[in-house]
Amino acid sequence: MERIFTTVISQQQDGQTVASILKQLGFSNGMVRRLKRIPNGIQLNGKHAKTPDIAQTGDQLRLVLETADAVSEHIVPVKGELDIVYEDLDLLILNKPAGIPVHPSQGHFEDSLANRVMAYYQNQGLNFVFRAVNRLDRGTSGLMAVAKHSFTQDALCSQMGEKLMQRSYLAIVCGTPQPASGTIRLPIAREEGSTIKRIVSPNGVEAITHYQTIRSNNGCSLLRIQLETGRTHQIRVHFSHLGHPLAGDFLYGTQLPELPQGHALHSEQLKLYHPILRKWMVFTAPLPKPLQQLID
Repeated sequence: MERIFTTVISQQQDGQTVASILKQLGFSNGMVRRLKRIPNGIQLNGKHAKTPDIAQTGDQLRLVLETADAVSEHIVPVKGELDIVYEDLDLLILNKPAGIPVHPSQGHFEDSLANRVMAYYQNQGLNFVFRAVNRLDRGTSGLMAVAKHSFTQDALCSQMGEKLMQRSYLAIVCGTPQPASGTIRLPIAREEGSTIKRIVSPNGVEAITHYQTIRSNNGCSLLRIQLETGRTHQIRVHFSHLGHPLAGDFLYGTQLPELPQGHALHSEQLKLYHPILRKWMVFTAPLPKPLQQLID
């Protein structure tokens, strides 16, 4: 999917090098190298430009962020339902259902979210490179961001690394956590002998989870959770360790017939800074009906 970004050089940028302007726009050194590798990836006033070139007020800077032939060759397009919360030239925000993985994997080569996204764009006659920014477990539903080109991907991944991207989850756990709100600071490591399961361990990496109890009912509690770190299975591991596993969590608790597609965890809100529009954006997705029925 081709993506061309253009901007007009301002008076404040007059006499600056292309390299300096790219840095101001948020382009990393790696992204600049990628632009250089694309034929005419950087142009000033319709002509090929190099990063040491000097720009003047009113010049038009044209950047090729993605070429039309770029495609994820190993992801098979397979039609399936997509709940699109937001889409523009740079970003796709999806509300992922529980029960499907984000990426193809052993046993799930054709039933992942990535397969559906590839088919969505193939139907429009477009190639696409699938770049998930925040990944969700197969059993987790809710909001996730997909970058349409590497510049957006770099920018959003940097926001996650700098803890600027805010992610809020709704979870239904067994029992009633005490205290009703607080912060869990417990390091997480891979369980010895397992490729999937994680445990709380003093030898693990830092993991910080903030939570607040919204209400309790039917022996369960609905929590709003914010992650300060993003470790694999972080929420599931932390609450299981405290004796309050997520409802329906087959790996860290007990699977429930009411939740055949996964555990009771939903990515409710996502706040990020759009690197092209240069503004903060907030997206929300309501609690899915099966989870709502469980707590009601």
